[in-house]
Formats: sequence, structure tokens, C-alpha cells
Amino acid sequence: MDEAKLENYLNEKESELTEKLTSLFEMPIHTDITSAEIQIFLDDECGDSASFWIYFYGRNKKVDKSDQSLFPGRSMEICDLNFTELETYEAFESQDKFDRLDWLANSLRYWFISCWKKSNGEKYSIPVEIAIHDGFGDGKVLKIS
Repeated sequence: MDEAKLENYLNEKESELTEKLTSLFEMPIHTDITSAEIQIFLDDECGDSASFWIYFYGRNKKVDKSDQSLFPGRSMEICDLNFTELETYEAFESQDKFDRLDWLANSLRYWFISCWKKSNGEKYSIPVEIAIHDGFGDGKVLKIS
């Protein structure tokens, strides 16, 4: 998977993600929520997929799969990507596994941040950080709002 192919694929997925983020930002935030974290999960076996989840933190955490509101303890998937759709996936698969995953992780994080900004996420009313699960990429946790 070369950079141009990935960039084209992510450009195609951008409007879908920005719509989901805009919908998220319109949801009321429970007063006990103090922060949130975006986690990027890569399929670390072969790097053929990635998913983006948001986790809400704060006082009085609860677990309730039937409650669709935002509350401390709630997690939800924001986006799911499948890279096997890309024509050059086979070439990407033959690269060194860890170099490939680090490059992909960093690329996906910066794409997500770009979509977050286009959706006015910087104005989200709670602090949000983004991290790549299992430390892939450069390992940095970045504040995005």
C-alpha cells in the first residue's frame, strides 16, 4: 500500500467520518463526563483493518449497553476501515510488519485529527486525547480538544 493509494482511500472515507463526528458532537454530554479518549485499533496480524473508538471518563462510571447517551464508562465505535479493498494491499502486506504498522498508525492518526478539525472537534466541550492502541506508530498521545 503506497501513500497515494492510502491517501485516496482515506479521502473517500473522510465525509463518512466527519458526518459521524458531527453527530457525536451534537449528542448531550452527561455532566459527570470529564474527558474522553480516542483509541485507534489496528489489526496487528496483517494490518488489513483499523477501527476508531471513543471512551468517556469521569465520575460515577456505569456499564449499560441499552443506554445510547454519553456517560462515564461509555465506549463506542466511530469508524471502521478495511484496507483489503485497496489494489496494492498485497505489496503492503509484504513489507516489514512493524514498519508497516507504525507507518499506517501514524497516517491514520493524522487523518483522524484532520477530520476532527473539519468537524469543529477542537470546540468539543470536554478534553479529548487520541492514542494508538498497543503503542504502534510513534507512541504519542495527542490532545485534540
